[in-house]
Amino acid sequence: MVSAPVPISNIDTTPAKSYFANVKNALSKHNYTETVNLATNAVVNIQQLQLMAVLDHRAYALGMRSKFEAAMEDAKEMITYAPEMAAGYLRLGSLLAMQGKQGMAIEIYQEALEKVASGDIKYEQLVQGKKIAEVNKKRRVDFFAALPPELGDEIIMLMEDKDMAICLNVSTTWRRKIANCGLAWVNISNEDDTAHGIIASALPYIARYIEDLIINTDDSEVWFRYLDHMEQGQFKKIESFEMTNIATTKLINTNMIMSLTSVLWQMRTTLTRLQFTFHSHNIPVTLTDLLFYCTNLQCLVFEAWDPLDIIVGDLELLGGPHQSLIDLETTITTTTSESLEPLLKQLPKLRRLSVSYSTADVLDLVYRMCPNLEIFGYNPSFGILDLDDLEGESSGPGLRAIYTRNGGYGVPKEKFLPFLLKNMHTLQTIYANLSLTEDQVKNDEPYHDPFPDYRDLKLERAESLTFWPDKSGIIQTLVLHAIESCKSLTHIAAVATPNIPSLVDTLITMPPLEEMELSHIGAEDGGPSLVRLFKMYASLPESKQKFRRFWFRYCSSITDEVLDAVADGKAIKEVTLTKLGKVTQEGLWGFMNKLRDSNVFEVKLVEMDVVNDVVLEKIGGVKCLKTIILEKITDITDDGIKRMVDDATNLRSLTLDKCKSLSKETVSYVQRKIRYVEIIE
Repeated sequence: MVSAPVPISNIDTTPAKSYFANVKNALSKHNYTETVNLATNAVVNIQQLQLMAVLDHRAYALGMRSKFEAAMEDAKEMITYAPEMAAGYLRLGSLLAMQGKQGMAIEIYQEALEKVASGDIKYEQLVQGKKIAEVNKKRRVDFFAALPPELGDEIIMLMEDKDMAICLNVSTTWRRKIANCGLAWVNISNEDDTAHGIIASALPYIARYIEDLIINTDDSEVWFRYLDHMEQGQFKKIESFEMTNIATTKLINTNMIMSLTSVLWQMRTTLTRLQFTFHSHNIPVTLTDLLFYCTNLQCLVFEAWDPLDIIVGDLELLGGPHQSLIDLETTITTTTSESLEPLLKQLPKLRRLSVSYSTADVLDLVYRMCPNLEIFGYNPSFGILDLDDLEGESSGPGLRAIYTRNGGYGVPKEKFLPFLLKNMHTLQTIYANLSLTEDQVKNDEPYHDPFPDYRDLKLERAESLTFWPDKSGIIQTLVLHAIESCKSLTHIAAVATPNIPSLVDTLITMPPLEEMELSHIGAEDGGPSLVRLFKMYASLPESKQKFRRFWFRYCSSITDEVLDAVADGKAIKEVTLTKLGKVTQEGLWGFMNKLRDSNVFEVKLVEMDVVNDVVLEKIGGVKCLKTIILEKITDITDDGIKRMVDDATNLRSLTLDKCKSLSKETVSYVQRKIRYVEIIE
């Protein structure tokens, strides 16, 4: 027997209109008793007829979208309004049957048969609904239980953590299959407090599989559940544990330290990575606490609003150097050489160090005390390379990547350049803000030319170089001299350089780049030099062309002619253009037109005022384009977006960030055409 769909209630507005008219008429005649009676009668009938019908429509639609909880709330509300009518019971029974909950559906139908009059026109539907549910309950087949184990595991791993946890309670068979799919529970992280609660309730079945856990809820009940299972030793494979600011601020206090350190000790044999973020002062846990209890810890990431001399704690309690930690990243208010030195003495095997808000004397300390360091971040304002991301074999002991801050004042050259010279045979990534320091700007000090002392600097293994030169270009001379014989450089980023021609002269003599970033360059004399460089790249045999990605941001040197020369290259894959005031509408139109038959798969345009519907049409014509990102583009229309989407047959992702507002109809149209759409108002 097959269950027939329950008919949807009709929405008839005529009764409501007549009720309103009668009430209004009685009130106009000052017949207040009749007005009250008619209004009361209207309320009852509108609730039972019009409101019931609308709720039924919504419940049906929600059920068709598999939003069963919301659908059943509407059905239950129908029963509350009219417990003597069949409509609410029919809808709730149908929704339960759709979910395979035949037993619960039978109970609802039975309740309805006891409350609805047998003379009701829908009474027979209730009888039939109960019979169908009874038949389906007897012949119910668990399709999931019948699947081969391999296919079942594949399905499970496609589910969200929360959904997997809910399915644990469907049946014993489902619980066994889902709980035993260990790979599905390796990584646990949820932004949703409700999801966290559901996952926490499933810990008895899944804790033994979890390797990577992020707690980002301030729900103390959830936190205590995790603590309980950790203290019982159920997290047998835990390797990485992170608590975000949301969790630490509410859940970690002085009274909690004993429990926290107890669970860290319980997990010490497997725990190798720990990350705590405190957006607060006077935090109750110190770095010494974490190092003492986490004896096998390899990576520690710590963020707080107190200075290091307070956060570090009493290092003497460690009883000797920590022999496992190789990676330390701190973001705290102040790190001085005096406060950092005792900590570094306890970390003899450190290979990666990132310190933010640190004073200049920290550079001297790290240079002297960290012989095994491979990655060093000095006040970086972004995420830096991880040890696992290092590629290729090291050519010997020494730094392979070094970073300074992104923008702002420069790093003291007399303290930073020794790192480059000492590690010039090993450095692969250099991110160096070598513009004027704060003191030089305040005191109007001249820029000392370091070239005589560093004429032997040769960055022979460099692969990626990002640099801010001083406004006079003195340091750029040294940087270009250091890379001129380098054969491995594939990426260069020049920020605020005053001398594009000298940069191009050096690059032309080197193997072709793969990537280039030019940012905040005000000099307008670099255009012809860049045209020369890109024409040279385009003239190479196609097999030797490597230039595939570029970012041009806030540059007066980028003109129509530069873009035209770039477009002649055969290897271009990704394009980012940001607020280029010298590029015209015709120039951008021609650039996109040239890319039509290229292999470009991503285009990002930011604050490009010359972008209009005509340019969008040309973007859509780029045949291989898969990703389009438009940010702060306002001179476009709904029709332009639609035409672009229609023409871009391979488009898979579209992001519109703070662009011209689109109509709901256009948004729906775009969402139907493209797999991933993000619209940020």
